Amino acid sequence: MAKHNPVKMLVIDGDRDYRTALIQALEAIDYVAVVGAFENINSAIAQITKLAPEIVLLDFNMPAKQAKSAIDSIKRIDETIEVILVSESTNTTSKSSLKALDLGALYFIRKPPINSVSENAVYFNKYLRPIINLHYINRTTEKVRQAEPAAPPSIATPPSPTPSGATIKRFQLSDYDIVAIGTSLGGPKALYELIPALPADFPLPVVIVQHMPKGFTESLSANLDAKSKLIVVEARGGEKLQGGYVYLATGGKHLEIARNPRMPGRNYITRSIDSDPVHGCKPAVDVMFHSLVGSIQGGILAVVLTGMGVDGLAGVRALKAHKNCYCITQDQASCAVYGMPAEIVKAGLSDLSLSPVRIAERLTQIVQLRKVASTV
Repeated sequence: MAKHNPVKMLVIDGDRDYRTALIQALEAIDYVAVVGAFENINSAIAQITKLAPEIVLLDFNMPAKQAKSAIDSIKRIDETIEVILVSESTNTTSKSSLKALDLGALYFIRKPPINSVSENAVYFNKYLRPIINLHYINRTTEKVRQAEPAAPPSIATPPSPTPSGATIKRFQLSDYDIVAIGTSLGGPKALYELIPALPADFPLPVVIVQHMPKGFTESLSANLDAKSKLIVVEARGGEKLQGGYVYLATGGKHLEIARNPRMPGRNYITRSIDSDPVHGCKPAVDVMFHSLVGSIQGGILAVVLTGMGVDGLAGVRALKAHKNCYCITQDQASCAVYGMPAEIVKAGLSDLSLSPVRIAERLTQIVQLRKVASTV
């Protein structure tokens, strides 16, 4: 990519060597311009209006309350500025990293061990490049979209069932067996909005693949459980799927859904698989979606939320081709990163695009229709 209209980045880090490594990592990306580098947040805040960065890299070596204040101060100047927290590897826990996302950060990355500046620059470049790349693409796509004349909305929504038991896309409303959700960058925030909005009597099991490394999903499941009416657990393999429960894939392992060998009919269990990454991800959304093709007897409500890359696209395509699948994607306006949902939309596989809270409302409406259909 040419350095025309580059992504403007600002670095805030109290450690001179890490600050230098971050600058070197960013300067190696030709569509990035480093507009400033500061030792502390106060010095940076005083210059943000003048420098107008799009993304701020903020050293997360501070209490959560202070980090929240720092992010809020940045957002008050310009709410469109994204903040990526850069955390000390020895001090960062899964809880503190999830808290960082809850505080309003787009993402977090861990600092590498203390190596040479050049080695750390290579590390930072590896993990920052895809995030910044997608921001660049999203920004360009949004400008093109705004320049185009608005087209009338075209949204496929399932009709209400008639007393004769009308079908939707070849299947009865009563045939849904599962809600399957896939997400990546920005996912925790979207899940914090969607899952707590589902009612306590939601009758279908919900399975989630969130791109996260080992050790992080236990805290995410606990946080979701505390906020939700449903019971949220980390799926470690062997759990029997049942309504009222949400099953989150364990970080660092793929999640598959299989038929329960001990119970005939539409009864399913989780499987935790330690195999190679897919799309560089483990767990991967496509692995979970593909497992549904061979296991789920009824219909599938697939949901693809914010995230970068193409994970989930092949899986939704397989579900649409071989199963009764209704797919909802997160809309661009509410996405932290409009990557994974955009791929589904571009392929013509999305039936509906909504914000996370509206997705929860729609899922609830559909399963309520399911209850009606099952009684006629």
